Amino acid sequence: MVGGAARPGSRRGLPPGVTVFANARIKYNRITLHRTTSAKTRATATLRQLHIPPNVMPNCMSLEFKNITYTGGPINDTGTFEILPDYLQQFYLKQNGLICFDGALHIRGCVQNPIFHSLNEFWFGKHALADLFSSITKNDIPFAQDFLGDQYLIRGNEIIHLQSEFDEIENLRISFEEFIARSIQNTNNFLLTEPLRFYLKSNSKLVPGQLLSVFPPYCIETESERHFGAVDAIEHLHYLSDLARQIKIHKDGTSIKFKME
Repeated sequence: MVGGAARPGSRRGLPPGVTVFANARIKYNRITLHRTTSAKTRATATLRQLHIPPNVMPNCMSLEFKNITYTGGPINDTGTFEILPDYLQQFYLKQNGLICFDGALHIRGCVQNPIFHSLNEFWFGKHALADLFSSITKNDIPFAQDFLGDQYLIRGNEIIHLQSEFDEIENLRISFEEFIARSIQNTNNFLLTEPLRFYLKSNSKLVPGQLLSVFPPYCIETESERHFGAVDAIEHLHYLSDLARQIKIHKDGTSIKFKME
């Protein structure tokens, strides 16, 4: 059981006492939260705009992704492809999704399998993100996620960022093309990759279909050590959904305890 209060500031910082466990596994059953008396404060929004290059973007199709660990192969989910906006179709005709930057960014593809790479599965399928997180809808296109399970979606023609631990969105107010360009040109600052880079210093790369778990989660300020480990991506998204659903009922200033059953 781990207790604590939410830490202010960037949720991606690495506090003293971090411990990394290779291939650590956490059994993600229901988490029980118990209100006590001390503080939990909501983490501040990510100040990505401080790290963004000037708003002069090259054609994203001319840029190359680095450190690719998975590519999506040919398009075989034509039904999903046909309902996408033109600019996303053009991207998929060149690259049907991929995992890049040593696992920091996963852009889903128009494929039926594997499930972890299927855009349709997380848009309309069994693991539809709109069913897991209340702050998004099925009008939002869940085209990508980062290594911790935060999501990037297209709403209208702008990119929104779902902070999965809170089930809250941040409007990045950039286009898909700008998102791709900034991810490639300014990867570490734009995608906030410090925890992943820390993990990779002593561990192998994430296997396609895995995300990086941190426990206690970044939304909690705690004296306990934080543990990093590679976990199944789909299971982890359900865990983050459950976590967000339970902490939403607690006001800022509430201390909580985690009970892993």
